[in-house]
Amino acid sequence: MDYDEPYLLDAMRAEVIKPKIDNATDYTITEVDSSELKSQPRAKDLMEMVFKNQTAGRDYMDFFYLDIGTHDCEDSVSFPLEDQFEWKGLIVNPHPAFFSSCKKMNRYAYLLNIGIGTQNQPYYQDYDIWSAGPVTYEDGRKEKEKPGIASDLSSRFVSKMQSFPLASLILMKKDAHKRPIHFLSLDMSGHELAVLRTIPWDRVNVQVFSIKTEFAGQLQKDSSKAKIDALMENAGYTKFNHRQVKNELSWKRKGAYTMYVRNDIVKAYNVQQL
Repeated sequence: MDYDEPYLLDAMRAEVIKPKIDNATDYTITEVDSSELKSQPRAKDLMEMVFKNQTAGRDYMDFFYLDIGTHDCEDSVSFPLEDQFEWKGLIVNPHPAFFSSCKKMNRYAYLLNIGIGTQNQPYYQDYDIWSAGPVTYEDGRKEKEKPGIASDLSSRFVSKMQSFPLASLILMKKDAHKRPIHFLSLDMSGHELAVLRTIPWDRVNVQVFSIKTEFAGQLQKDSSKAKIDALMENAGYTKFNHRQVKNELSWKRKGAYTMYVRNDIVKAYNVQQL
């Protein structure tokens, strides 16, 4: 089945959980400042470097994000965008426990509990609900990466998960041909390049990507940061470095990301590295 098959897109839409509240004022959170920009350096970069702290409704345009792989919806790059700047969006996480915590938090966002695949059609992939495998940070720390595409098929935590192309997820948005996705955060636990390779770039409208690049080449062996940079450049994006400091808690929890801004947006918003 093709990634843009109408039946497939309708079936995915049917699985989306809509926001249960009318406004973003009734969150269930554990940290009082978790929705502030200072808690999410990547969101701070996006708003200061690209969108200059614009809120929804400006020029009659709603800003929309797609957040893939967020941990628990509170510790999420999209949370300040939603709460502080009135952005709308879709949060996608395949992990049952993480997804359950998202539902309990009452985010004013659409939720979808599916896997994102490395093929350009739906299929079942091996998913490890405990860890995608061992990784090493740039500072030498060795840890188990969070859940993701399985690297050890003998693990008792591995099961088959139905997964869909990222392009299907983007085109699932009914007005995708008219309105862009302004920001897409992609964390695939080391398999980001494989997912990016499935995208038909002439069919999608995404203005800014923030892609986890810390573990490129460690779990997906034919990946590297340089290959991700090259693919995004060929797709028409300019690379910008996130200002994550390696002693910050956010970096220690998540690893490093890289921001890629589409060239026309770089020009339109005069995007500069800060």
